[in-house]
Amino acid sequence: MIVYDKQKFNEYISLLAKLGSLTKLFSNSANAYLDSRLAENIYCYKFNARNVARDDNTVDAIYYSTGVAIKTFLASSKLQKIAEFNKNSPEIRKQLEKDIVSAVEYIAHLRNRRIESTAEIYKIPENNMVYHCIVRDKESFIIIEEPLHKIKKEEIKSINKRSENSIEFSDKFGEYIFNVSKSVLMKKFFSSKTIVVATVNFEIINNPIDLIESIINIPINSQIITFKPYVILPLYSVGKNKTKYVPERSGLNQWNAGGRQRDIDEVYIRIPAIVKNKFPDFFPDRNTPFELILPTEEIISAKVCQDNDKALMSNPNKILGKWILRDILKIPQGQLVTYEKLAEIGIDSVIVWKEGNLKYRIDFREIGAYEEFETKILKGRE
Repeated sequence: MIVYDKQKFNEYISLLAKLGSLTKLFSNSANAYLDSRLAENIYCYKFNARNVARDDNTVDAIYYSTGVAIKTFLASSKLQKIAEFNKNSPEIRKQLEKDIVSAVEYIAHLRNRRIESTAEIYKIPENNMVYHCIVRDKESFIIIEEPLHKIKKEEIKSINKRSENSIEFSDKFGEYIFNVSKSVLMKKFFSSKTIVVATVNFEIINNPIDLIESIINIPINSQIITFKPYVILPLYSVGKNKTKYVPERSGLNQWNAGGRQRDIDEVYIRIPAIVKNKFPDFFPDRNTPFELILPTEEIISAKVCQDNDKALMSNPNKILGKWILRDILKIPQGQLVTYEKLAEIGIDSVIVWKEGNLKYRIDFREIGAYEEFETKILKGRE
């Protein structure tokens, strides 16, 4: 498990205790309360870890070369969600019609691909990921850690259909339950692999609002809050029947287009006209290169290309393709990218933030992110 700096860890559990004492700001339960987003933020703040919780990958933080999945749950709820496969639900049900073993092996494959893609995105070893759990009990937090392993498909055992909607199975690393209707994979915590890192005891304050009013005095004034401008771009197109697909000779398969000799890794990311029209000044003009920061913090040169500024490409154009096609999607050279390959690891779009003058940052987004962006931001509908 992770070896922490003793002073930093003591500061961490002290802050957890203080926040736990404010439970009654949020809940009347006898059990301590801690918001999951707050748990992620506190961990990253105290250990100077990189917060990647909003990136919708397997882990929430990068602590040196370790990927950390941060969870908080009640001591009475040891079964916790670790992955969701909504877009893969039809294929899972199809496999289930064959036999239960095929379905479980496919679920394990999906889970393992998510772990592999997370390792590639952040350049961390696949075998260097852990669960860091803050387990909520009566006036205490129990901090536990467990290894975050891929599912050993060749060692899956104890496969059992508990009901029409529930399948349980295990391997040598853990016990799992898959909810068919919700396409959710859950894991049982507190196993033989569990290490109790610390138990944090505290007293829950009866009137936390009074305490906050007495110690915090903030003058009220008008402030302008600024946000980093961003756009979300799809990695797919939509057919006449509203079906998502990756074109065979453009976008992520630009390397397969005719007209001239192309590099096997040549790709571009489509900039839809609606994005260009809504944010005409987001990207510089097509003759101006800019820095594009990958999730690994690697900086590459990029620019807007093609007629009507409809494409985002790297310079040289093979750099972006190598990252997406080979490192993340694991597509063999010469094989077409399909939408099913994107859905397999749960991504189908990218987000691009404007960090500063001619400086941008890119990362992947979960399935449905572009559609939500198009509906709420581009078309202004709720």
